[in-house]
Amino acid sequence: MAQKNDNLFDEEWVSFFYQCLSENLDYSTYCTARETGNTKQSKLLESKYPHVADLYNDLGTLFGWPDSGIQHESWREWFLPRRHLFIQDVQELSSRDVQPGHVRVVVPLLESYEDTRKLVELFLVDAYAAGVDEYAAAPKYKLHSKAAGKGAGKVVAVGYKQVKTALMTSYRYHGLDEDFELRDTTKAMMLEFLKQEFIALNWNMPNAVWKELNEQGTMHEAEFVTFRRLINQARSDFKLLSANAMHGRFPDLSLVDTSAVIDHFEMQ
Repeated sequence: MAQKNDNLFDEEWVSFFYQCLSENLDYSTYCTARETGNTKQSKLLESKYPHVADLYNDLGTLFGWPDSGIQHESWREWFLPRRHLFIQDVQELSSRDVQPGHVRVVVPLLESYEDTRKLVELFLVDAYAAGVDEYAAAPKYKLHSKAAGKGAGKVVAVGYKQVKTALMTSYRYHGLDEDFELRDTTKAMMLEFLKQEFIALNWNMPNAVWKELNEQGTMHEAEFVTFRRLINQARSDFKLLSANAMHGRFPDLSLVDTSAVIDHFEMQ
């Protein structure tokens, strides 16, 4: 199985952005204000988040994340009309429809992939050398990249695994059952989270510690300290990811106000 490529922007990254933004209470409040015509509330949040009106106009109201993820019909209905906002596709164009900033080519698929790639590269070298009258517009939302310094292009802002782990502390992502919500301390909630999600988290845990957790739901404090730190780091990451999404940045861990982000580990 191929490894996840952090530099390959795809639908799953869009789903990460969706999940983080949907867990932001200020975004939910803004959506309600727009839907109900509460101009005062809308303007208040727009003064706090300069990009929120644009986000709402593009993305609309976001709902709970479905258990089946990106395969769910509700996700497809939301994503497909907005795909162009995030992903730039290579398409086959008819002879009648060549958009500005695009070129229509016929590529001979040679037996060797490398030979085919070199042919395409040679064509592009000549095309750019001849001059480009108009460039294709980039996707509106450039997620998971940031400037890496002068002349260095773009780099991944936050890696796939770090974002995925942060999302796993989000209630909507892992869909923890009522056993989680009935725990009466933060530690008990963390232990239930570890018990249910440990395999997916792919963290190292001694067999004896896992056996005790799985069978008794307990863990000695000496071992728990390590996992508490990991969970808290993921919680912190998620709050920052969600808060920065409200500013049109994702994934971004810049220090901003995270008070509007839901944290299901916090005792009510």
